[in-house]
Amino acid sequence: MMIAVSDESVWGAPGAQPGAVPPTSPPTPPPGAPGHPMPGPPGPVLPVWQPPVAPGSTQRRTLRRGAMTVIIIVALLGVGSCGALILGGVRLAKGPIKATDSYFSAIKRGDVEAAFARQCPSLQATATPTALRDAYDTDPVISWHTRGFQDSTDFNGNTVAVVSGTLTRQDGAQLLDVQLEKDGRDWLVCGGVPQPR
Repeated sequence: MMIAVSDESVWGAPGAQPGAVPPTSPPTPPPGAPGHPMPGPPGPVLPVWQPPVAPGSTQRRTLRRGAMTVIIIVALLGVGSCGALILGGVRLAKGPIKATDSYFSAIKRGDVEAAFARQCPSLQATATPTALRDAYDTDPVISWHTRGFQDSTDFNGNTVAVVSGTLTRQDGAQLLDVQLEKDGRDWLVCGGVPQPR
């Protein structure tokens, strides 16, 4: 049995010769050879699309940026100034508060001589250490809690401060406004504390 095959089914074209190579496109000649397409000049450079700019808007944008820069600088300077004032106030309050705490801590632990040494001369003239000891022995100090720092001023050439707080003793609690005066580098208690009667 024999099967008939048409030339068309093998090669795809009528009249194609058996063993012939199917046709291909002609090769492109190398650059510079006759028949090679010459590259043309590059096309125009197209700008990246940007929204249309209204006349004068770049000046407004520059002014806005400048104004924002000035506002930010002023805000930073304001925050820095407030921080310096707050830290300065805290540093100023630290000395009188520490002196008041030390005064009542010395009395609480029974070291009346140390408390007496933390008094300014005008307060020391009102009582002796022995009288101070007797006054606090009859009604001992349980605790001192600072409530606040009320004032710090330069008064008659002296730096003074007022520290308010609650003094709790065996017989009860009382609110005190302790007056202090700066003597050199130390703060001394000058008033507002219970004294012997």
